[in-house]
Amino acid sequence: MKSMQKMSEEIKSLIDCMMRQFEEMRVDYGDQLKQIEQEFERERTAILEQNDQNIKSLFEEHRKIEEDFLHERQRQESKQAIELEQVMS
Repeated sequence: MKSMQKMSEEIKSLIDCMMRQFEEMRVDYGDQLKQIEQEFERERTAILEQNDQNIKSLFEEHRKIEEDFLHERQRQESKQAIELEQVMS
């Protein structure tokens, strides 16, 4: 009878120990998951910022090309107008 009671107490103690270990693991895994999510969010933010800078740079380059084309076209039109004026006079 005493051995059964002792065995029952040992089993209860073992179960309590397992419950504590499980709870510690759950907390540790939760912390690890939060760290992973934070790192993922940091990387995502960095990538979005980099993409935003790339897009702005491309739009600026596109704007400059359009301006250069417009200036060249205006220069050519002015040159042709002068040539036409010379031919007509």
